[in-house]
Amino acid sequence: MAMANALRRALVLRRESFVFETVFSDPVGDKVTFLAETASLGYTVVLCYIGIENAAMSEERVAMHVHTAIRQLPHVLVFDNSDLRRPYRLVATFERGQCRTRVEPLPPWLGAAEL
Repeated sequence: MAMANALRRALVLRRESFVFETVFSDPVGDKVTFLAETASLGYTVVLCYIGIENAAMSEERVAMHVHTAIRQLPHVLVFDNSDLRRPYRLVATFERGQCRTRVEPLPPWLGAAEL
């Protein structure tokens, strides 16, 4: 995340055009602040928001994609950002579909029974 933030800021300093995706999950609103600052510098900022009916549906889709990624990608690191007192907690690592490390308690959204 820090690398992506630094890259976005570097692109702004160089007056480059760019696009990025976010889920707006940062608790302090850094992404919205960045977009507002960028717009004030003369960039054309267009926000395309894609919503779904409810949080449960979002959770199901994220879990589905995470489990597909675990099966298909060579290296997957899974972080839990549920607790703001312990943000970005590494909870599991996978290599070629095999769980190499897991830190209890696993978050319910990860579907621990499937690991």
